[in-house]
This record gives sequence, structure tokens and C-alpha cells, in this order.
Amino acid sequence: KDRLSSLVSAGGAGSEIMLCGPKKSGMKRYTRFLSECGETDKYSKSGNIVVRHRTESDTDSPDIERSFTASARNQTLDFRTCPGLFSYTELDPGTRALLEEVAPNPGEDVLDLGCGYGAVGCFLSSSTGASVTMSDDDCLATSYASLNMERNGLSGRAVVSDALHEIDTSFDLIVSNPPTHAGDGVLQDMLAGAEKHLREDGRMVLVHRKELDLSRHVSSSVSLRRGTEGFKVVEARS
Repeated sequence: KDRLSSLVSAGGAGSEIMLCGPKKSGMKRYTRFLSECGETDKYSKSGNIVVRHRTESDTDSPDIERSFTASARNQTLDFRTCPGLFSYTELDPGTRALLEEVAPNPGEDVLDLGCGYGAVGCFLSSSTGASVTMSDDDCLATSYASLNMERNGLSGRAVVSDALHEIDTSFDLIVSNPPTHAGDGVLQDMLAGAEKHLREDGRMVLVHRKELDLSRHVSSSVSLRRGTEGFKVVEARS
């Protein structure tokens, strides 16, 4: 339902959503939810249920946005998020550990890779004045990242990009709380690509669960910056 809510909210007036699945896959529940949001048709085909939903007006979309404040790096910021985004109700402990460890130098260009709703980028911009770019392959995430920069009176840009394929600039510092659940292929694409976008003497700082080892996805040597009860913050240098 969180994913469907995000789709309805992101699509707006005139958008359509189509679902198809076996009868016992929860389609009845999804159909009922979509019916509350706008015009919805259901029919059977080849043993599956097909649901077609059309949002008639912006007022049909459920109010699913969330707001919260978070404090880190001696700053308190205001965030807007929605279901479907990572840790959409609070600043997660991995991101907090990353923020407590990373420190851009004055004038550096910084990339928040896999930015989600922009927590890391916003805090680094607010506390250091660094030039921050935020990227994610989810356009909903980057729209909220841009919104949160604006809400907090900060400057920065958000770019929709699959890994770094749509980014043609280089950076002094790349920071990320990468989607380790996405699998080795995604992580290899993200982190190997990030290395290629580092300037001379640049660095990449990552946070991940302590039981994982992401060093195989980068060619540079990886050093431990900080260990917490559940997470590791590591650094690779160009």
C-alpha cells in the first residue's frame, strides 16, 4: 500500500496505474485501496486479476506525506517525505553514523549518491556550505531531495541518475548509504562508477551494516573510519 500511495501521489491528475497478479496475491486489497483514490476497474484474464486505476483529480490522491525534524552535526532540519522512500519517518542510524564521521573541506564539490529524500546532502550543505549534488535513480526521491533543500533554505541540485550514468562531472567527496539490499550487480555499478568520478586525491565515504564487506566493489584500498554497534563507516581514496 505504501508503494501504491507513492504512485498515486506522484502521478497526479490524469495518471493511470495498472496492476496484474494472481487472485491470492493481495489483489483484492490493492483494488479496494485504489478504489478509494479514484476510478478503478477490475477484470479477470488468464487466471489473473487485472486492475486499472485512473486518478481523476489531484484531490483524489491520499494525503500520504510525512514531516519530521532531525538533528545532526549541530544542525536541526525539517524534512518532508512519503511512504516508499527509505526511512521516511526518521533519520536512520546508518545515515546518522555517516554524518557524524564525514567532513567536507571548504570549497569541495560533494555528491550524495543514492540520496533518497536528501538527508545527507541537506546536512552537509547546512553545516559546511559545501557545493552539494544529490543523485538517485528514483525520481520521487530526487523530487523530495530538491524540496527539502528548498524547505531548509539551502542550495544544491538533485539529479535523476541510474548509478552515475547521467552524471558527467567529478567530485572531491562522494558519500553514500548504498542500497545493499539491491544486490552485487547494483552495488558494483554504483561504487565502481563512483570511483571513476573522484578527482585526484578525492575520497568516497560509505556506511553499511558491519557484517557486510563492500571492498570487493572498489579497486582502491578501503579503510575503516568508524565502527558502531550495527554499522561501519569506511573510506576509499582515489
